[in-house]
Amino acid sequence: MGAAFGSTLGQEIAMPARFRAVLIAAGAGGGIAATFNTPIGGIAFAVELMLPFSTASSLLAVAISCVTATYIGRIFFGTLPAFDVPTLALAQGPNVTLTVLLWFALFGLLVGVLAWLLTRGIYWFEDLFDAMPGNYYTRHVSGMLLVGLFMYGLMTLSGTLFGQPNHYYIQGVGYATILDILRGDLTAWNFLLLLVVFKLAMTCLTLGSGASGGVFSPAMFLGAAFGGCFGSALLHFFPNLPLTPAHFAYAGMAGMVGGTTGAVITGTIMIFEMTRAYTVILPVILTVALACMVRNWLSPSTIYTLKLVRRGEIAPQGLQARIAERKSRHVMTSDFLLLPQEQTDKPDIVSHALLQGKVVVVTGLGREIIGVIDERSRFEPADGRPAPTAGCHVVVNPDLPLNAVLRALDEAGARVALVVRNAASGSQEVLGVITERAVAQLAYMTARMTD
Repeated sequence: MGAAFGSTLGQEIAMPARFRAVLIAAGAGGGIAATFNTPIGGIAFAVELMLPFSTASSLLAVAISCVTATYIGRIFFGTLPAFDVPTLALAQGPNVTLTVLLWFALFGLLVGVLAWLLTRGIYWFEDLFDAMPGNYYTRHVSGMLLVGLFMYGLMTLSGTLFGQPNHYYIQGVGYATILDILRGDLTAWNFLLLLVVFKLAMTCLTLGSGASGGVFSPAMFLGAAFGGCFGSALLHFFPNLPLTPAHFAYAGMAGMVGGTTGAVITGTIMIFEMTRAYTVILPVILTVALACMVRNWLSPSTIYTLKLVRRGEIAPQGLQARIAERKSRHVMTSDFLLLPQEQTDKPDIVSHALLQGKVVVVTGLGREIIGVIDERSRFEPADGRPAPTAGCHVVVNPDLPLNAVLRALDEAGARVALVVRNAASGSQEVLGVITERAVAQLAYMTARMTD
């Protein structure tokens, strides 16, 4: 909502695109800061995930937004943390021995797998519902019917099967359940594992069937429940460890936020601000980093960028990756002219194309590529006819990274890259061209984002 407001404001008021990008980041950071009472986490979220580049002016805009949003939010909701668990904040944390860190390292690896399941599961269910017969509404109704059955089934069976109070533990954002886990009121490992399975299924059903919902709260719920489950099971076998299930629940929340979003700093800072518990910060950092590493190994795309990747869009994994992660199909232009070799004796056609800034691709009888004619090509001295310059082009695939295209151009001493459907198979179907001017323009536009 904050990002949408920033985008709308940036379109209503005339401004360069780079300023609009900063407004979107500031809106998203302010929304996070006000919703969870985490001003530092809101800034970290904007910097890690939203800003294409960090500068003094962009950070100032984000900081003002987060401070203002948090200040207004505290007027209505108070200054207490989102999860007010004094016993967690004041209790002595675990002695950070090598044994303790090893257990948190194992836990971080498992959280990374769970983060991958949530990231991929949403889109698996989305594909499943898209393949179902009927229209959008019938598919959505069927998904939400299953969600209601999950909620009712857990409420009716939690007492008879697990000895827990009958309650809708997995409904809504689940903050009440998270508080119960952090306070130590829910410690049965088998029931907590059931909550993980049910909440994961409900989140995937809800978002996959077309409902609008967030991913922060489900990620925190899953992390807290899985952490409580892991901690309770571990203490059952090793009761003398200086740990509590709440410590693992705290680390699990941060690990799931950082793992699903790819924002290690944001996940660590946000959960700290939401609990004000600093006693277990070192194991938490280890958990978040390992969870993010495992999820990235299983799925390079995050829960936010996977939808963009599935659409064929560019989703950089870092602030400075705007150029390096682009592929040739993202940079190529279709503004070129295919010209059979026998028509090159018509200089008017070639000259007109060159005046329009087009590259002329000369083909033979079998549509094989003979060469290219651009503004730097030579002309025959006798009759002034343009001649395709040999060796001034390279042939690349659509999915070749841009840095590999630039390397190929440099090694061949060429100045034009022809993007063909499948260069390895010998295909000669030209999809687009990449020129030195296009690369320079891309670099220029990227650099302007830092102004």
